[in-house]
This record gives sequence, structure tokens and C-alpha cells, in this order.
Amino acid sequence: RLLPYVYATERLWGNCRSLIGTSLRGSKLQNINIEYSELSGSDLRGADFTGSNLRQVYLIGVDLSGAQLVDADFSESELRGAKLRGANLTQATFGRAGLQGVAWDGATLKAADLSLVESIAPEALENVELCDTKLPDYLQTVDGNRDC
Repeated sequence: RLLPYVYATERLWGNCRSLIGTSLRGSKLQNINIEYSELSGSDLRGADFTGSNLRQVYLIGVDLSGAQLVDADFSESELRGAKLRGANLTQATFGRAGLQGVAWDGATLKAADLSLVESIAPEALENVELCDTKLPDYLQTVDGNRDC
């Protein structure tokens, strides 16, 4: 019953598939623009998103452990419950991103900008490498240069 619908949809809109829950583990996706996308629940461990536009992307519960996210832009994205363990977030931007419950252990945030993030607990950044990191004003107990 769905065959005619699927066939017609793919002919009209292209061969589009949902990326929700997809495994892109270890993928090379440098400088990709996936603004306004949804990758919630996906396995992105070890993926390389260097220089990518990830603005307003839903990344709820994704696993980005060990990913390369150098110079990535997460502005206004939703990363609630994401795993960023061991990820390289050097020069990443998080303008107004939702970061509740993010697992940061072992991540590198050198020259990253979290200054506009509305809610991040100081203890969430305990095991994170911070150097030249811009932090929100309310995080007065965390030194953005402690690991320089």
C-alpha cells in the first residue's frame, strides 16, 4: 500500500531519508551545513564535523563521544542529554544552545564560546579541558583558562 506513496514522494522531494537514530559513526563530514536538521538519538561517535554548521540542529541524546567538532557552530541547537565525552570542541560556538544533561567528561573546549548558554552547571565542566574558553557570567566559580 505504501509503495506508490514512497515512489511519488521520492520523485517529488528526492531520495530523502530520516537521520533520526542513524549511525554515522566515524563519518567524515567536515564543513557540512546541516542547519535545521534533526539527528536525535544518532550514533556520531568519532565523526568529524570540523568547520560544520550545526546551528538549530536537534541533537537530543546523540553520542558524539570522541568526535572532532573543531570550529563547529552549535548556536541555538538542542543537545539535551548528548554525550560529548572526549570530543574535540576547540573553537566551537554554543550561542544559546540547550546543554542540559550533557556528558562532557574528557572533552576539549579550547577557545570555545559558551558565553550565551543559559544553563550549564559548574560541575558539568569539572573534567573538561578549558583554555581561552568564554563562559557565561553566572559561572563565576569556573576558570575558562584553568588548563592553559
